[in-house]
Amino acid sequence: MSILKRLYDALNSPEFARYGTNVDYLIPTAATENGGRIHVKSKELLEIERPIPFERVTLAYPDDDFTRLLIAGDDQFVAHQTLTDLRMSSHPRNVGEIIFSAIRRDLEELKKTAPPSSFCLARRVFPGNERYFLFVLRKLVWVFGGGTIGPDFFESLRMAKSRQR
Repeated sequence: MSILKRLYDALNSPEFARYGTNVDYLIPTAATENGGRIHVKSKELLEIERPIPFERVTLAYPDDDFTRLLIAGDDQFVAHQTLTDLRMSSHPRNVGEIIFSAIRRDLEELKKTAPPSSFCLARRVFPGNERYFLFVLRKLVWVFGGGTIGPDFFESLRMAKSRQR
């Protein structure tokens, strides 16, 4: 089983997460002529999304050597707050935390230079490092569901692990 499928299964969140194989996904970009988007074919795709306010995190494995992480939304101010709500360590310990912390910093800079607007930020991830995103993605699903990162979140993780045994 692929790593993105394992991440999807571990999230156990069909209300926010979707998984697919051999699918197209859109990359918004001002450099294109077809409405500011390009279609990219992906062998695998994992999306975590909430509709209001619109925010989406996409892990896609296209036909090249890297997994793509894209974060898109309708408002960079809201997305920055969402990533702040994940309460990541100021000293990231793994690739997932490092990349999400960097994106939070990018959103902070974007907030300083532009009014609230749609955005899309992307990063390349070396294959094999996708597994380090699980904890951050679990936090994201929890926050998308209206939760805060605190004792309730960690208790839900503990309960989920005890059910797996």
